[in-house]
Amino acid sequence: MSHQGGVSPWIAEVSSRFGVVTPAQARVLAYWSYGMVLSQSCGLTTVATFLATLLGTGYDAQRQQLREWCYDRRINGARGGGRLM
Repeated sequence: MSHQGGVSPWIAEVSSRFGVVTPAQARVLAYWSYGMVLSQSCGLTTVATFLATLLGTGYDAQRQQLREWCYDRRINGARGGGRLM
């Protein structure tokens, strides 16, 4: 079974558990948590490498997406940042 198919249900689960997040926030939070569990690591480089391979995306783009989740929205200028509340 491909793990890529497991990401979509996990995104839906995260969205249902955290109703206050936007779809984009839910997707990145799901990627982070899914990547950490399956790679058995919480390191940015390891999780980004794992997700880039799993999802067929570029490493740099995946790493940047995960990094932006960690930054406070006042710093990166994003609407939601990584805040859930």
